[in-house]
Amino acid sequence: MKILLVNHTKSLLTAITQSLVDAAYSINLAEGINTIVEDIQRHNSQVVIINWTKADFDINGICKRVKKIKHTKYLYLIIIADRVDQKRLLETIDAGADDVIFKPFGMEELQIRMQVAKKAIKLEEAVKKFRKEMIKFAKEDPHTNLLNRRSLLDEALKEMMRASRESKYISSIMANITNFKELTENYGSEAGDRILLEFSRRLRASCRPYDKMGRIGISDFLLILPDTGIDNARSVADRMMETITISPLPVEGERLKVTLAIGVSELNPSDIAKNDHADKHLMNDLILDSLLRRSELALQKATERGKNSIEVYRFA
Repeated sequence: MKILLVNHTKSLLTAITQSLVDAAYSINLAEGINTIVEDIQRHNSQVVIINWTKADFDINGICKRVKKIKHTKYLYLIIIADRVDQKRLLETIDAGADDVIFKPFGMEELQIRMQVAKKAIKLEEAVKKFRKEMIKFAKEDPHTNLLNRRSLLDEALKEMMRASRESKYISSIMANITNFKELTENYGSEAGDRILLEFSRRLRASCRPYDKMGRIGISDFLLILPDTGIDNARSVADRMMETITISPLPVEGERLKVTLAIGVSELNPSDIAKNDHADKHLMNDLILDSLLRRSELALQKATERGKNSIEVYRFA
């Protein structure tokens, strides 16, 4: 664990180094109180110990600065202070300090405080990881790791607003694994999950990094293509078809072939409600629904034509 000691004295440094002789601790010295942020980032510190006397600097302001640092891990902040200042240090806790050690302190006390710091950091990291996972699960489909329907539609609305500002077309592609029901009936639901996962991997491989894609039904997928007109969207659909169907999917020791139907449509940026429209959000929801409906109609025609078909919706 990397420790940064700020505003140290010779006696304090000696006390800390003698107390924390464990190889798990690495102690660095800050160049000064004014460079504390740079020192933390340079040393990638996890624990910051600040020696404070009321005449030195604004400790509350320093705590707030430290806690605003965008750090890869949780920063645990310990203040070493004179006991006469303990009432004022309640404000310091509110400003972001995690712990306060009063002078004089013994070796065992510092060791105990560091064990508390280690556990607190571990707990904070676990909470942070859990929070990220919850956000991820709220946005993603668990079977494919693609966006779920709600998140994808939110992204589509954002792309519509961007397309309106930049006067660029966007397109949508709707795809369906037409033999998915047959495959799951013959090989089971676990095989179905593996089919979806491999399908989504190949789907990503056929698209650009900034294309938005998600699962919107049992075997239905939707792609939103920014800055893409109908002809380029057709090219993406052709690439999808080739990438996904060129070889069977390896599942449970079997090599299973999927068949696809794909529908393509585009949205003219001039059709998107502008910022000064009274019912902008409602209008854009309806416009997005119209775009997806056109892709769905094209998908239905592709399905009727037979396996591995692509249909493009074009205005008459």
